[in-house]
Amino acid sequence: KNLIIILLNIIALLFLFYILPVSLLPEESPNKYLFYYITIFISSFSYYLNYFGVLPKITKNPRPLKIILGIVVIFLFHFFLKFIIQEILIIEILKFKDNESPFPISFFIFTSLFEAFAALLFSSFIWFINNTFKVEKERQELLLQKNEAEMSLLKSQINPHFIFNTLNNIYSLVNQKSDKSLDAIEKLGDLLRFSSTEIKKDFTSLGNEIKYLKNYIDLESLRISTPENIIFEDKTENKNLEIAPMILIPFLENAFKHGNLKDSKLEISIKTIGSQIYFHQKNKISKAEKDKSSGIGIENVKERLSIIYPDKHLLEILNNKDFYEVNLTINL
Repeated sequence: KNLIIILLNIIALLFLFYILPVSLLPEESPNKYLFYYITIFISSFSYYLNYFGVLPKITKNPRPLKIILGIVVIFLFHFFLKFIIQEILIIEILKFKDNESPFPISFFIFTSLFEAFAALLFSSFIWFINNTFKVEKERQELLLQKNEAEMSLLKSQINPHFIFNTLNNIYSLVNQKSDKSLDAIEKLGDLLRFSSTEIKKDFTSLGNEIKYLKNYIDLESLRISTPENIIFEDKTENKNLEIAPMILIPFLENAFKHGNLKDSKLEISIKTIGSQIYFHQKNKISKAEKDKSSGIGIENVKERLSIIYPDKHLLEILNNKDFYEVNLTINL
């Protein structure tokens, strides 16, 4: 692909720097090669101005007015640069002539417009080919990163320590003949089912994601002595919005692993406004040594957010060594 772009540039520049100048200047011109090099210089400026300056700007948010303005800029730039260098500097000040009798102004305008058009046409053609290759390459790299992130997520899924502790808690409930045991088994089954089926999808409903969070909180509450310190607020209105599966759970995992839930509250809230979701979590950091396994990990979630929601999310993590706070906004 790079070789194709190089060859196209060579062909375009050969046309602009050799064929075009030679064809526009008459054979009898006494300073033909001087004006030949002037044409090369000015055409190259117009070529690269369009390639590196105008096209990248007008294609970011293309509008008819911006496109027209960009074309006008190239033509005016070429016209005035040629007029200043050729007509004023070379002919008027340095007294070099391109012909025994001056060419009419119409010839100057025609050659200027033709040169500017050629520079604009060739630079635009090559830029769009190069940009097409670039966009495709970025798409492939993004797909590869997404696959790697998803594979990392699939490998981690639910922390095995969490499953082990939950099974122990359920075993204790069964021994106590507690009515909570059946509910705990059902919730653990839902978690396992979600992590093995929904995670394979690109998106799941917000309702499913919230149900997963609630089940996780309920099961974790079985092993702590102060479950009343866990405050979960669900203020979502539209639970049919689609969200990347298990994008929020790492923050909860982190809170239960590293948070002090005995002496302080764990605050979790989630709400929606239109198609935007707002997630907030705050907990006190425990001083005791905690489980060092990271589950799917905060870093993995940051990577997934950057891949799935580029320019559509805002993640703010505040860690002042006493409290850990997460504020996440996603435009779904």
